[in-house]
Formats: sequence, C-alpha cells, structure tokens
Amino acid sequence: MLGEAGFCGVLPRFQLLIRIYLVGKLIYESYTGFLAAVVLLTSYHFVGYARFGTTDIMLTLFAFVAVYAYLRLKQGSQKWWYAIWTACAFALMAKGAAGVITPAVIISAILLDRRLAAAAQSRHFWQGLLLATAIVAPWHIFMSVKYGRAFMVEYIGYHVITRAIDTIEGHHGGRLFYVDELRAYFYPWFYLLPFALAISIEENIKGRSRSRILLLLVMIVFGIYTAAQSKLSWYILPAYPALSILVAFAVTQAFASYESVAFSGLVIGAFVVALIAPIEIVLLCGCIGILAVCFSVATKRPAYRWVASTVCTFFLVVGIHQLLPLYSDGESQIADLARVARSTGPYDHEPLIVFSKSAPPSDYGDPAALFYSDRPILLARTLEDVTRFAEGDQATRIILEKADLGLLLIDYDIYLLAESGPGVYATIRRRAVP
Repeated sequence: MLGEAGFCGVLPRFQLLIRIYLVGKLIYESYTGFLAAVVLLTSYHFVGYARFGTTDIMLTLFAFVAVYAYLRLKQGSQKWWYAIWTACAFALMAKGAAGVITPAVIISAILLDRRLAAAAQSRHFWQGLLLATAIVAPWHIFMSVKYGRAFMVEYIGYHVITRAIDTIEGHHGGRLFYVDELRAYFYPWFYLLPFALAISIEENIKGRSRSRILLLLVMIVFGIYTAAQSKLSWYILPAYPALSILVAFAVTQAFASYESVAFSGLVIGAFVVALIAPIEIVLLCGCIGILAVCFSVATKRPAYRWVASTVCTFFLVVGIHQLLPLYSDGESQIADLARVARSTGPYDHEPLIVFSKSAPPSDYGDPAALFYSDRPILLARTLEDVTRFAEGDQATRIILEKADLGLLLIDYDIYLLAESGPGVYATIRRRAVP
C-alpha cells in the first residue's frame, strides 16, 4: 500500500503514537497515555487511513507535536515556541490550507489561557514565528510567481472557498455526517464518547483546564468541517487522538470508583455495544465477566474493578475484530488494474482516467491507482468528465466498471486490456464523425 513506506509511512504513525502517549501522560498520567495509544490502534477509521499514509496522518502528527510542545511550554521553558511554530508550519506544508487547524488550536489555547501578553513579550515566540514563516513562505512565493492567479484560484479558491460553500465531486452530507462517521468507524469507543466528553467538560467548568486543549482540537476540527459543505470522512482524522485520550481517561476513572460517571458510562456503553457486537465475542466476554465477579466475591475483593477490567477487554476485542478486514481482504481491483497500467519508464506518463459512475466514489477514490500505475490520475465522476479528459483522437487509458462500458460504446472504440472483478482496464478512442 502507499503508506507502507516513505514520508507518510511507518515512522509518522509510530511518532504519532509516541506523542499521544506523551500528551496523555502530561495531561493525566502514564496509564491514560498508554491506553489512549491502544484505543487509537483499535479504531478502524484511523488505522485504515494510516495504512495508506495519507497527508492527513502527517497533519495529525504535526498537530499533536504542537499540542505536546504547548503543554511543555506551560511547564516553563519558552524555547518550546520553536517546536510549536515549526509544527504549525509543517502542518500547513503537509495539508495546505487545511493545516490551519493547528495554529488555530494553539492561538485559541493562548487566548483561553490568557497567555497572549506573556507570549508577545517572549523573543522565542517571535523567533519561532519567523522560523515558521521561513518554512512556509518560499514554496508559496515560488508557486505564486510561477503560476500567478491560477495558483491562487486552485489553492485558495477551490480548496478553501469552493469546498466551504459548495459540494464538490459529490462529497455531500448533513450536519451529523461526522457524528455518523464516528459511530461507524470509531466503534466501539464511540459509545464511551458522551461520558468522556462530559467528564472533560465538567473538569473545565470546575477550573481544571488540563484537557482544554484537547477539547479545543475536537471542537475546531468538527466545527470547521461540519460548517463546510463538502464532506469527506478523513477530514476529522486530527480529532481521533484527542478523542482517544479523553476516552482512555474515562476508562481509567472507571477503575477508581463504581459510583463515578465513568464507571456508569463504561457499563452503559458495554450494554449498547453488546447489542450489535458479534454474539461469540459477547458470550465469551460475558462468561469471563461472570467468572471474574465470582472470583472477586470469593476473595472479598472489589467486584467493580473486575467488571471494569472485563468491559475494557470486551471493548478491545470488539475493536480488534473490526480491524480484521483491513488485513484479511485481498488486494483491491483498482490496485490490480493499475498495476497492469503501470508506467514503463520516465517518458511514459500518459494520464489514467478512473471512472466511477456505477461504483461508490469511495471505491474509486483510492490512492492505489496513483501508486500502482505511477501515472497522473484523472478522476471522472460523470460521462462529461470522461469526454473532457479523453478529448482528441488519441487513445486514452481508463479504469472503470464493466457496468459502465455501455455508456462509452456510443462514442468510443474500446479495447479491453485487463479485468479484475467488476472492473476493467482499457483504452478508449473517440470515433471519427462520418
């Protein structure tokens, strides 16, 4: 897969897990940090996209480097401003305008912590900001000079303004789109989120602001992308580590007292998950729980801790079970066909159209086409897109569903080169008009 090596590969994922542990340890304690990393590693959505090594994982890493550096800054040394602003700069370079969430979180934290005046008086603050500018500015200036208005139209107009005010490429959704994404892909931990968020919010209301920056990160990510009209599930990836830490803290709190909101949430969440989890997992963990309670009664030890341990194990097993398809499913048809279409040399870089009218967009939005073909990818959502991409009388490479072949037969000669499942790889040439 694309993310198995390279800049967006294994190292960033490992570094991100380390940062999550360190942030959890700084805010709470080491057990919370460790459990947060485990929660994230059993989250289908995060693990699935991390295996592709998308730039969103890089954005998430830099966001958490900035969060960690800010927490260390609050402990004393002003030199952490260099790490904060550098991480913000790399977030912008990794994800473009979307990287603004990182400085937005830091600036919001500064304002809420009433540290703006102190920050403005620190030379490290301004020198770190100057360093960030030195990282970000050269590429933007070069692109602006080379491409002029076209760069600004694409970079700001399309990727910021258009995505914010309009639905592009069919990526639409309601106000609860990302809540539904969490329910489906942060399963089973999603069912502990209401209690975890309630605990954190209550702490902040009572004046303990240790988790404030995590709440800020979650609110900014969900606020920005819920307001935007174009919806893509991976936009909220930067919020997953923060949510994992909050859930991990709730779980550790459940071990402290059976009268806590955390313990009640753990039991209620387990009950809901048990209604939809595979029956064999429910029965196995249920039997373990009964044995654990019997053992605690026999040894006169607190039964609620055994209950919490069993429920936590249940969540982990369900989470791991959700990940199995990621490692057991065969190679996607897109990857198989793109390998056949692979470029044969440095001068063979004709574009490859990927047409997805019949298939779900998620099936054909896979970066595997780019990786395995080593060709520029033209993603066609409509027949008009194909017409625009295949203009002229030259043969054009295309991957599409067999069900869509009939749509092209009227205007194109089609030469099938390979098949994989319901997909085909072919060349198409527009028929000459009589």
